[in-house]
Amino acid sequence: MGNYALDAEVAKSGHIEELAVTCDLTNPIFTDEEAAGKHFESLRWPDGPICPHCGTVNEATEFKGESTRPGLYKCRPCQKPFTRHHGHATTNIGGKEKNKHLGKA
Repeated sequence: MGNYALDAEVAKSGHIEELAVTCDLTNPIFTDEEAAGKHFESLRWPDGPICPHCGTVNEATEFKGESTRPGLYKCRPCQKPFTRHHGHATTNIGGKEKNKHLGKA
């Protein structure tokens, strides 16, 4: 059973308040951008980076130059770059693609 309020057993018992999840907001994943990025990567790619172009697992090289944005990888087999956010639901939030479907009034 997970810590979800909608779990059947929890809903039957009525003890939802007993499963409250605490969160340490001083944890570096909430205060440091690089730590947050690495945490996101570990959740998204537990077996190493997966190329969104060719699907190769753990065969990417992370760029670490000063002028390179954090989380940029290059797949060794297909040689295409990608980021930790490529193809994820958070891609383009707040960007031009956000309201693309609205069209003109």
